[in-house]
Amino acid sequence: MFGRSNKPGFGLYGRRPWLKRAHQTFHLYRKLFLVFVFILISVFTLGLSYANIPFATKVRVFLTDLTTPVMTVASIPYDLTISTKNKIYKWIYTYHVLDDLEAENVTLHTQVNRLKSLEDENKKLRKLMKMVPDRFRTYITARIVAYPGRPFVKSILLNAGAKDGVEEQQPVLTEDGLVGRTVDVGDHSTRILLITDLNSRVPVIIEGINEHAIMAGDNTDHPILKYVKQISKIKVGDKIKTSGRGGVFASSTPVGIISEIDGATIKVQPYVDLEALTHVTLVTPLVDHRLIRME
Repeated sequence: MFGRSNKPGFGLYGRRPWLKRAHQTFHLYRKLFLVFVFILISVFTLGLSYANIPFATKVRVFLTDLTTPVMTVASIPYDLTISTKNKIYKWIYTYHVLDDLEAENVTLHTQVNRLKSLEDENKKLRKLMKMVPDRFRTYITARIVAYPGRPFVKSILLNAGAKDGVEEQQPVLTEDGLVGRTVDVGDHSTRILLITDLNSRVPVIIEGINEHAIMAGDNTDHPILKYVKQISKIKVGDKIKTSGRGGVFASSTPVGIISEIDGATIKVQPYVDLEALTHVTLVTPLVDHRLIRME
């Protein structure tokens, strides 16, 4: 009879209703404050991703270096799944794969002999013409750990940085063709600007008619060609490759094919599936990036 009741509202809040209202109001304002803080952090982070001032770049690179190890660990289950899938596929189709490899090996041996002959001929011609050799090119293969910024920024994050020999404005490739170029290089991480990004500009040439153009990203899967003069001569299916102008991308690197022509709008389908990348190769640019200015 005289014991403490367990009925809701009988305790402190039951004796003082105003205290209960104050408690509820405090929790409401605390939630609103946290939402406001998260919005500010999001706006600040988004601003850093677009800002080009030195301080913003340093902060962005520092945060990228800080989060790369976490993203690397988080990507391990996915990598293990893909690796297991590939191993199972190889075990099941080993015999057929072996036949294909033997046929490919014969073809490659023939091509190697032909390439050696062409290389010797090329050296002799360069010597006769007294051509200045290009900058020595090196290759670095790195693994992709994240796709930050999607859908607003078309970029990928690598687990290699300046301490691994990565430089800014390095072309990024796969065996299928051009992927993009390096833009933010930290000590242990690098952000790659894809050819589909709004800020990407690549000097290209249209095979067949040898028409030079600029391939510009627009944050869709199909970049567009700009500054094309002979539009009437272009047709769907024409191949696109880099022209070598600008000194960053070597000439004749495969880029894609023309997929659509709508008046003055010409769209390109990249050879590389940019949404299914796991590893990429970084190539030393033909000239020092500090001597040129990228668009």
